[in-house]
Amino acid sequence: PLTVEEDLVGTAYGVMTSIQNTGLALAPMFVAGLYSLNDESYLPAVELFFVICSSAGLVAAIYLISLDRENGEVLNRLKPKGDEEGLEMNHRQKMENYDDSRSDISSVFHELT
Repeated sequence: PLTVEEDLVGTAYGVMTSIQNTGLALAPMFVAGLYSLNDESYLPAVELFFVICSSAGLVAAIYLISLDRENGEVLNRLKPKGDEEGLEMNHRQKMENYDDSRSDISSVFHELT
């Protein structure tokens, strides 16, 4: 939980999913309305709608990145603060497990051939 308190993570996911599903439900209806109003032609109204949506997404992403930089780069941080050693240890364990699984697969393959 980087942006909300831990006990509100489920609510945050629910709100974001609701907003996303609302957009996914309304956008096709809006596009169909534009298409009908424009003498059943996609150009220029429908294309302009998609350009505006893309531009709004780009502006929102740039704003979010700049806001994150002002507040300590919480969203773009590669490692949690103060957990460098634990993160490195976790990476080492994953690599050891990967090496073990590769050797298991190799031995099974050699037994089959």
